[in-house]
Amino acid sequence: MYMSDNGFLNLAISPERNRCDFYVEKKLYQVSYTIQDEKIRKREIDGLDYFMEEFELSKSVLVTYDTQENKRIKVQSIESFFLDS
Repeated sequence: MYMSDNGFLNLAISPERNRCDFYVEKKLYQVSYTIQDEKIRKREIDGLDYFMEEFELSKSVLVTYDTQENKRIKVQSIESFFLDS
């Protein structure tokens, strides 16, 4: 299910303007080229946090070009995302 369309559909944008890109099989996915900039990182993580609470989920995935982290919100490079699938 596609959840947001950069303002065109506004299907999953919270009142606080948090957003989430995809919700598939009880898992949230956010996609961002980079999260090196703290402002971008905060925006992407805040969106996942908000919808994880809304849907009562314990894990989600943030797919980036080259960053890897394994926490409550798994940050995964695009390469490993496709290779792990």
